[in-house]
Amino acid sequence: MKKTLFFLAAGVMALTSCNNEPSFKITGKAEGIADSTWVYLQEAHGMRLAKVDSAMILNEAFTLKGRQDSTVLRYLTAKTEGSARHRINFFLENGNISVNLCGEASATGTPSNDAYQAFRNELNEAKKALDEVYAKFRDASLTNEQRTELQQQAGVLMSAIGDVAYKHIELNAANKVGEHLFVEYNDYIPTEQQQVLVAMLPEEAMNNRNVQRIAKHLEILANTGVGKKFTDFELPTPDGKSMKLSEVVSKNKYTLVDFWASWCAPCRAEMPTVKAAFDKYAKKGFGIVGISLDSDENSWKKSIKDMNMTWTHMSDLKGVDCQAAVLYGIQSIPYTLLIDQEGTILARNIRGEAIEKKLEELLK
Repeated sequence: MKKTLFFLAAGVMALTSCNNEPSFKITGKAEGIADSTWVYLQEAHGMRLAKVDSAMILNEAFTLKGRQDSTVLRYLTAKTEGSARHRINFFLENGNISVNLCGEASATGTPSNDAYQAFRNELNEAKKALDEVYAKFRDASLTNEQRTELQQQAGVLMSAIGDVAYKHIELNAANKVGEHLFVEYNDYIPTEQQQVLVAMLPEEAMNNRNVQRIAKHLEILANTGVGKKFTDFELPTPDGKSMKLSEVVSKNKYTLVDFWASWCAPCRAEMPTVKAAFDKYAKKGFGIVGISLDSDENSWKKSIKDMNMTWTHMSDLKGVDCQAAVLYGIQSIPYTLLIDQEGTILARNIRGEAIEKKLEELLK
């Protein structure tokens, strides 16, 4: 009898212990979504989302339960009639998570989700204002001055998004929220601030391939930044000969390295300004090297001729994998470097009227 009681007591203790193990419970609201619609808990595999679990909506609500060893980014998706889709990304971790899948989607209740939602709330305000500016661009009757003003407004609002992202990455640098925000919003944040943030991330974050990629890019930018000596490279010219960047730099007081491509509309739009600067200051010691990110030789050569680009040109015709672009961490074009005759980088991404203003200052 005593043995029986002992084993019963042990069984109850074991059951209680199992029930006390950390677990999660997702309580979801799905207002307006029909009963029997499935909600899928998903994880990302590259660009694809794979199902981890699922639940059926009943009375505009759903529940998912389980255990989670660590905090991970996950997705909840409900597909309704036609192509309509309701989706939110959130952090799956043990605890009670409340999700609103419709309208302004939200996820709260655990530390990571509360922190992520605080970011989302601030971001939504900035994005609404930016969307309003972009909507105004659709007006075909806008003058050039009005478009310029809208572009300036958009730039200010994008900087505001960067400020929000920086604030919340800094607040959450030690956890998965900060790591995720750093990967998703680093492009909105100035390079110098990105370098501060990446140093804050824990060593574990460096296992994230995207964090590794960004950290590598920041290292390249630091090594080729303003005040650094330029890194030489050698590429073919349109006539098939090879030329080093140093050959051009040594001949001019100041050299603009202009990364462009024939298929790049903003590059072509900016080329008259670049040409005007060249025509005005070439005799005073200003030179340009055009580095094309083209992959089609005929398009490259035709554009040089059509736009009367009478300066030095180079390209390995590897497109966005151009050796020089990789060397200098160029991720978008048009992009420029201004280098003096001693080989010091004076400016990065100087464009438009700023080119002529800088040259006017240097070549008085």
